[in-house]
Amino acid sequence: MTSPVQPFSSVRRHAKASPAGSTDATEFGPIGLVSLCLLCLMAFLAGMGGATSAYADACPNSGFRTGASAALPDCRAYELVSPANAGAHRPTAGPLFDIPHAFESPLITAGGGSVIFNTVNGALPGLLGSGYEDRYRSVRNSNGWTTELAGMTGAESEKNHLGPSSPDQHYLPFRLDRGSFVSNEGSLVSEFGLFSGGDLLRLPDGSYEMLGKGSLGVDTEVSGKLITANATHVIFEAEVKLEPNAPEAGEIGVYDRTPGPGGVTHTVSLLPGEVPVAGSYLGASTDGTAIAFKGNGKYYVRLDNTSTELVTETADAFAGVSESGAQVFYVQGGNVFSFDTATEATAPVTAVGDAQVVNISADGSHVYFISKTQIGGEGTAGQDNLYVWERGGGTTTFIATVDPSDVADLHPEPEAQGEQNLVNWTSEATWPLKNWNVGAAYDVSRTTPDGSVIVFESKAKLTAYENAGHVEIYRYDAATDELACVSCSGTGPATGDAFLQSFYRVSGDTVRPLTAINPVDNVTEDGEAVFFETTDRLLPGDVSDTRDIYRWKDGELALISSGTSSQNSYLYAATPDGSDVLFLTYDHLLPQDENSVGALYDARIGGGFPPQDAQEEACQDDTCQGPAVSAPVPPFPASSEPRGKGNVKQNRPRACRKARRKVRRGGKTRCVKRKHARHGRAGSNRKASR
Repeated sequence: MTSPVQPFSSVRRHAKASPAGSTDATEFGPIGLVSLCLLCLMAFLAGMGGATSAYADACPNSGFRTGASAALPDCRAYELVSPANAGAHRPTAGPLFDIPHAFESPLITAGGGSVIFNTVNGALPGLLGSGYEDRYRSVRNSNGWTTELAGMTGAESEKNHLGPSSPDQHYLPFRLDRGSFVSNEGSLVSEFGLFSGGDLLRLPDGSYEMLGKGSLGVDTEVSGKLITANATHVIFEAEVKLEPNAPEAGEIGVYDRTPGPGGVTHTVSLLPGEVPVAGSYLGASTDGTAIAFKGNGKYYVRLDNTSTELVTETADAFAGVSESGAQVFYVQGGNVFSFDTATEATAPVTAVGDAQVVNISADGSHVYFISKTQIGGEGTAGQDNLYVWERGGGTTTFIATVDPSDVADLHPEPEAQGEQNLVNWTSEATWPLKNWNVGAAYDVSRTTPDGSVIVFESKAKLTAYENAGHVEIYRYDAATDELACVSCSGTGPATGDAFLQSFYRVSGDTVRPLTAINPVDNVTEDGEAVFFETTDRLLPGDVSDTRDIYRWKDGELALISSGTSSQNSYLYAATPDGSDVLFLTYDHLLPQDENSVGALYDARIGGGFPPQDAQEEACQDDTCQGPAVSAPVPPFPASSEPRGKGNVKQNRPRACRKARRKVRRGGKTRCVKRKHARHGRAGSNRKASR
């Protein structure tokens, strides 16, 4: 049958809904009695002089949704993630030059409690750094976001290049720049005896060890390919023979190791029968237990570091490993194939001879592809037809016929963002040799983990909306067989393009914060919400001609950025459930923001913090609680590095008002009401409870 093509307003609500105004304890966390009083105080202050919104009254965090936050949907509030005063340093995900150890890794942890960003050509004020390329980590706590150095100081290294991180952001690889070191005692160069560059891994306790280690020695310069959560698997390529069963020196071997004391290194590039072979890394499952590699021109998969299976004798392109390691995909002769690692059976996904992969869901259940061939009488012969194959029934469904530019270069000059298109899967998303301009983000589609929903960019007019040749964001729901335009307005033809995200124009560009290895989670894991950028004015509140951030949900559009900025706003990251949406903006959305070159904000569901003064005056005993937060994320200990002061504007000590006095509790000085003699008993109780 033919897939229906409908405007975005016709999309049916498909997921579980919550009653209007209801709250979910798992979303906002427990709020104690004192916290509720604090919320009431904030709400009162907001009613006296703060902005109001149709969203605000039903939100438990309404007291924090003042000013610009009041217009946000989903009970969101703005939080300043990067420092309130970062000097002349704009937060970015990219480095100044090439990225060593390039692989995709999230810039925000799944729970939203930790965010990584970099600066180039200078450390942040009040924090140490090398001043060349520096990595920082902002951690959320009850009073705001606190920023700390998550890299090398100038005393440790004069120059270093940044790589990605483990998903939990506790393990970070660095490359010391060749021939540009300080030689003073205590530097990492002196500690590790390096004289011509080297690759190090930063551990959670702030210490370092060589990245390429084995029982036979060390390779100082390796190519990092993946670090799994908690570094259970650190996968890399090396030319030095690191294990007895590894390829000979001078041949590239693939290795997998665990860091720290007692860590073990395994050789991955082994043929069936445990025969060493010079090999190259292709990809791996999310947990690192299934690692695909190429050796002798053939594709193999190493399972649990114990056995190797032959995937295929020949292939035109590698197409990925499912998150569980159950399937390995490849393209041969214009068709897509799926290899089952449990049964060692290969099954064809397509039989058209001209298939180009658009996206493969993380669980391996859905394969989206382009073909000029009609399938089952659907599609237009000779045109670029988008189809989806579903593993459950082995069925293929026609979605739409896209524009020729969608499979060529969707964003040509003057955007200069590289050749982004719908068929970049095997040349970008699963290509093993990645860099700032080669990676998954250059594929202009995203799917939910189960593949039931895909969002993608296209210039084609796929709904009734007149897109006037502009790029729009479309959402297809395989469960309901419905296609919707999520970036289309009901107020007139399109006047600008929509984007899933933005990228560097050239190496060293820090205006656009993301590189090709920083794909944004544009669609939530349940498929219900989509986040995107556009220069089009889709809502009355968007009064600027610059790029703004929008959220689509159940056919409803809402602004995430202000819509009033004179400069572009850019998506930075989002959590899988969409609770946190980070973006770079030049707007001062909170009073403490003193930045002139842009800052990172989080539009967080249930978010927001009380003003500093309100915190000091409302919290007058040791039971006071701040706003609900995610589970704490361990900080990076470092013996010589000062702690960040947080991203709440730091004020000088001030005198207490009349009838108040200073007390110090829990390491903090606060102004509290003066107590008369008859209240001494309360003071005694407080003292006794310490």
